[in-house]
Amino acid sequence: MKNVFFILFGLLVFASCKKEKKVAVDNGCISAARVFHFYMPPADSAAARQLLTQNHLSTNDLEVEYVILHDTMTKNNSVNVYQYVYAVQYVNGLPVMSSDFGYEFKEGIYQGVSGVKYDHIDLDTHPKLSLSQVRELFIDQVTKNQGNTAAAALKSSCLEAQFGYYDLNARATGPHNTNFVKAWVVRPKNALYPWPEVLIRDDNGAVIAFYGGLTTNV
Repeated sequence: MKNVFFILFGLLVFASCKKEKKVAVDNGCISAARVFHFYMPPADSAAARQLLTQNHLSTNDLEVEYVILHDTMTKNNSVNVYQYVYAVQYVNGLPVMSSDFGYEFKEGIYQGVSGVKYDHIDLDTHPKLSLSQVRELFIDQVTKNQGNTAAAALKSSCLEAQFGYYDLNARATGPHNTNFVKAWVVRPKNALYPWPEVLIRDDNGAVIAFYGGLTTNV
């Protein structure tokens, strides 16, 4: 009877492990990136940092995407120059992938925030999926959306993955609550055009979005 118990226990453990291991792995080249840097001319980057610093706004919890430095507007016969700094924000040290936000300045003086800036996200910072699992999910999505030839080309390439937060309700219209999940964004590494790009939920491996890049109709 005891032997039967251990056999059954062993089968249950095996079944449990098998059930848990839903996502396959790909042991090809992939690395983790804390930030995906956006190309900006050095002068724009310096101007953005100066605007933030002189207005006592933190530069540690964001990655600047782009800036608009000379938006001239006339209101009530008064001409003013506006500046905008658009960025990806970091909460708990992780990027918010579902939306960016912007700081608005008038003649270099802070006016307010466009978009939403989050102070707190009630999720931890520990991923469930491994990099090899994330890579497999990426290759699988390329195969489904762009075919075997595109997938084969990327199969021998290096990828980079960034781990962060994603609000599943970010595209909702009207008043709504946030629904943050932990997620990955994956794309080719060191590519001139880093496409395709895949957004993947960390909790269950489901694909949030697939971006194939620009296409041209012939």
